[in-house]
Amino acid sequence: MNQSGAVEKLTTVIFRDGLGERRRMKDSIGTEADLLCLAPEIATVPGLESALRKSVTRLAGFRHPSFTEYRSVERFGGATLAAVSDAAQGVRLSEILSAAPDRNAPLDLAASLHIVRQAVAAVDALHGFEADVSHGAIGPERIVITARGKVLVTDYGLATSLEQLRYSHQHYWKSLRIPLPRSAGLARIDQRVDVTQLGVLALTLFLGRMLKDDEYSAKLVDVANSFQTMGVTGDLEPLRPGLGAWLTRALQFDQHSSLTTAAEARIELESLMTDDERSAGAASMERLLTRFGVKAPEPVVVRPPEAVKAPEPVKHQEPARHQEPVRHQEPVRHQEPVRHQEPVRHQEPVKLQEPIRHYEPVKHPEPVRHHEPIVVAAPSPLPPSAPPAPPAPAASVIVPLAARVEVPSPQPATDMRFKQEPAVIAARKPQQSPWMRMAVAAAVIAFLTTAGLYAVRRRAAASDLPAGKGTLMVQSNPSGVPIDIDGKASGVTPATLSLTAGPHTLQLRAGGEPKTMTVSVTAGAQISQYIELAKTSATGGLVVRTEPAGAQVSIDRVPQGASPVTANNLAPGDHTVVVTYEGVSVDQIVTVEAGTTSSLVVPIAARERGPVSGWLAVNSPIDVQIFEGGSLLGTNQTDRIMVPAGEHKLDFVNEALGYRSAKTISVGPGKVQTMTLKLPMGSMAVNAVPWAEVWLDGERAGDTPIGNLQTTIGRHEVVFRHPELGESRQVVTVTASAPARLSVDMRKK
Repeated sequence: MNQSGAVEKLTTVIFRDGLGERRRMKDSIGTEADLLCLAPEIATVPGLESALRKSVTRLAGFRHPSFTEYRSVERFGGATLAAVSDAAQGVRLSEILSAAPDRNAPLDLAASLHIVRQAVAAVDALHGFEADVSHGAIGPERIVITARGKVLVTDYGLATSLEQLRYSHQHYWKSLRIPLPRSAGLARIDQRVDVTQLGVLALTLFLGRMLKDDEYSAKLVDVANSFQTMGVTGDLEPLRPGLGAWLTRALQFDQHSSLTTAAEARIELESLMTDDERSAGAASMERLLTRFGVKAPEPVVVRPPEAVKAPEPVKHQEPARHQEPVRHQEPVRHQEPVRHQEPVRHQEPVKLQEPIRHYEPVKHPEPVRHHEPIVVAAPSPLPPSAPPAPPAPAASVIVPLAARVEVPSPQPATDMRFKQEPAVIAARKPQQSPWMRMAVAAAVIAFLTTAGLYAVRRRAAASDLPAGKGTLMVQSNPSGVPIDIDGKASGVTPATLSLTAGPHTLQLRAGGEPKTMTVSVTAGAQISQYIELAKTSATGGLVVRTEPAGAQVSIDRVPQGASPVTANNLAPGDHTVVVTYEGVSVDQIVTVEAGTTSSLVVPIAARERGPVSGWLAVNSPIDVQIFEGGSLLGTNQTDRIMVPAGEHKLDFVNEALGYRSAKTISVGPGKVQTMTLKLPMGSMAVNAVPWAEVWLDGERAGDTPIGNLQTTIGRHEVVFRHPELGESRQVVTVTASAPARLSVDMRKK
């Protein structure tokens, strides 16, 4: 595969996107493979190739029918960096969505849910492989639909590689079509990001089209709250409330109630699905693929097994005729007339006398002694379990059989061996009775002990818990409450957690005072904790100002008085604000977030003057508050802030990082003015014992000690590497007020 010239001749470009080209190739034996040839501007980023090779090596043991299997990472021609995987046969979901209107083949709700369910289950399986493995680039461009309507996920395991790009959130979306939730500092692409991307994928499918560049993330809330999807009848209809709530939680509009894991998303989605939707999904998908000219290859797959003719196994079973010697034990049938008598139970050992035929060459009396285990191995009370139970014979022979060897040896038997056996047992029984009783007791104890150990091991295996761990199930009312175990974030309720045996501190962080308790976990056991919480909903606030002041303000048709007004305890979400002044009314929709106070400034003017306000949008890698004249206008977490048209002197502040910047900006009427903040530089001092290489945000910074390492303020990842002592990862916050200091001991693990 390293012969680049030969490979290039055999490859065909089948798809392009921001990540690069997908090429299809055949190896020397005709097996097809797909190559993700990364774009040059991506492949040349420092640290990316190393991260990609590490991820592919790590995922070498991951196998799942919904994922194409990675083979290797190769360099072709010295320049092209490619991840090689098994070929994904089918049509890309992005092609289906793009071509659906032209082919008159829109996705209805059943087909969309069919794809979403498979994608969520596949990502859940990927996350289950290892705790910190994530896809990082889930989207229609990276999903292939097979001819049977099955989902194949491609280009997975790129999360750590994509982090090396250090793009802004807008750049990831517009250049690579990778949606990331907005956050302070550098983008961290983890499993929670995968859940967000699954939500965006679901929204795309429910819309039946690809999202536009400007719809993520500025307009995503509006799109999610206003769209209609195609129902099974072919008519547009709103998404039913249950699915709408799941979509909102997957998109993580509200951090307090969002879905944090793919497992949560899968479980909740399955609980919302109806039987009709499940059964209709596959059929709807088949109709859609038929319109695209994709036919399922059932005849090709099903016919080869039919070529294996049924008579073959029958002939192969002819050795069963070799079992006819068992049927040859006609003496058993000969004994049947005696079954109404007590000795009939004793006649059952005749069936097990067959092993004596192995010893027929030995004619002297010794084999008679050897008949004892043969009789013992025939417990008449338990004929079905006789083959696997060697301990049972002693118990079944001594007590039941000896009590019934009162009658003479069965006369109908013509074989002398059958006559000798009862006589031997009857003669020896009185002498062996005490010893045999002890043997019976020992056998019973051994059997019960073995059964008990087997049950315990099965239970332990079924629980799938390592030794010394137990399971804690946490539920709350209301659900979706963040959980801390021993001070560490552990998801949200409801949750099932695997914990080491012993006491643990459980804390639920619902709005207000957190609820704390101690739980004791027992190894191999499962305990459940249900907590009833006060139903307090997190609220936000809104400050409404007008120019000039004194206008009448109403929020959601509730009068609030003359401006300026402050409304508290508003539910998170959209609210309609109406401002009226001298017969002029202005309507605005404002989004209120929990725990924050939003600001709205409304200029009032005569209708004929047209729009006299505009919007301010701020791009910043850190969170900042925006002030004008000492009054808080909002934060950069709000996509747009309405301000009067004209010139504004603004202050951008982050107290925690010691950042303050003053800017003057001019906002045009009805226009959106975007401002990008450039962060100042800070410094840090790093050291390691005994020493280590230092990598800052994926770029090598030198060897310790480093006394004045310059970087922008904010959160940064620092990696210490020692050739013998391994690697240590740390996160440090650099401020503008003082140098940050970081030191690690590489000898401690």
